[in-house]
Amino acid sequence: MEASIEDYKSGDVDGAHEIITRWSQWRVRNIDNFNKVPKQSKPISTSMIKQAFPEEDDSAYRKLNRPAHGNAAWLSAVEIQEQKRTPFATIYAMKNISYATRCLATAISNAGRLWSCDLNEITRRALADFDIDADWDHVTRLLQTHIRAISDLNESDYAVTRQDRQPRR
Repeated sequence: MEASIEDYKSGDVDGAHEIITRWSQWRVRNIDNFNKVPKQSKPISTSMIKQAFPEEDDSAYRKLNRPAHGNAAWLSAVEIQEQKRTPFATIYAMKNISYATRCLATAISNAGRLWSCDLNEITRRALADFDIDADWDHVTRLLQTHIRAISDLNESDYAVTRQDRQPRR
């Protein structure tokens, strides 16, 4: 929590400073309640992904990391494939969209289970900002269709790896 608070203090997230102040005040008032609670270990991203998506292989985090953190080799490969007009980047993007949608579905499902809420209501509220009117069943059906559609696609199968002649310098 302390590291997260410092991270938010450095940004300008609406309402974050108020939440931080309130949490800090609550913590000071309740510190005695937590003296005997053992310190929790910091979660590891790869293990969290594996826990949420056991069907993913161990490379899921690395694959998601490449575009998010601007991996130079990955960006170069994507750029070259775009210049060669291959569907490499499109397939990669479709897989990331699928993953992000699965993350949303998992969050909705977990929130519903945690607070015994209606999944349809959570779904409507989660999608309201995007002017999407859909219920839980609709979202899960779309997600399953999308996953089936891209499951057999491998972006590497479409990459053109032949060396092209370089222009004269």
